[in-house]
Parts: sequence; C-alpha cells; structure tokens
Amino acid sequence: MGSNTGPPQKTSTPSLTDLVSTGILKVMKPLRPMPNAPPLSLEDEERTLVVDALNGEGQAFTRLVRPHLQMMYRVAKRTESSATVAEDAVQEALLIANKRLKDYRVGSNLKAWLAAIVIRRSRTLGRAERRRRHREHEGLSLITSQDTPHTAAEGE
Repeated sequence: MGSNTGPPQKTSTPSLTDLVSTGILKVMKPLRPMPNAPPLSLEDEERTLVVDALNGEGQAFTRLVRPHLQMMYRVAKRTESSATVAEDAVQEALLIANKRLKDYRVGSNLKAWLAAIVIRRSRTLGRAERRRRHREHEGLSLITSQDTPHTAAEGE
C-alpha cells in the first residue's frame, strides 16, 4: 500500500516579483525596431496608432492627428473666417474624431476624414455664432426702438 504522509500540502503561488527575482520570469522590454529593418509604411504606422488609440494609449491619438492640426485650422478658418470659431471647430473636431475613431477605415485618407469633420463643425459653429449675433442685434434694435418714442415725447 502507498504511504501517505498526511494531508496534501498547500503551495503558495509565487508573486511576480518572486518569479522575476529568481530569474524564472524575464521582464519583457518594449519592442524596438530592428536596426536594419525597413521603416514602417505610413499606412502601417497609422494602423498602429489607431489601434493603440482605440486601446487607450494616451499619446497615440495625439501622434496620429498632430501632423494635421495646421491643416485643420486653415480649413476651419477658410470655412468660417473667424479665428475664434476656427479654434473652437478644431477642438470640437478633435473630440469627435477621437470618439469616432473606431469608424475610421485605416488606409483611407486620414487628412480628408479630419478635414470633413472640421468643415462640418466650422459650419455648425459659424451658423450658431451668426444666429447669436442676429438675436443680439434684434434685441438691441428692440431696445432702441422702444426708447425712440419715449425720447421724442420728452422733446415736445
């Protein structure tokens, strides 16, 4: 018969620190491109940045859109000549692009996709600004027209 020396022993699971310190587990360093490897194509780099941004890497979206910021501002400024509206349109377009990045098709023209978003935001913000100015002007006209008869009565 078998010899039973007692109840089975509980083994504790080693921590990651224990595994690394004993050399059982090697810490992986970030991948670096091979020295003689060909550079990534723009499409591959873009795909990598899109995937990283969708996975929550903080700087990936910034690196993806940074080369297009000046173009976005120029397009917004041409669409709605106001610098303030253009700045707001770029900021809002970036928020929209970040939110809708999952809808972007890698390989299609990122510059055109961003330009289309900023044009729509520029037009929307420009219309809102014109409506606001029109309402202010109507309000001032209303106040002025109400004051005019009163002033004329005082002059008699």
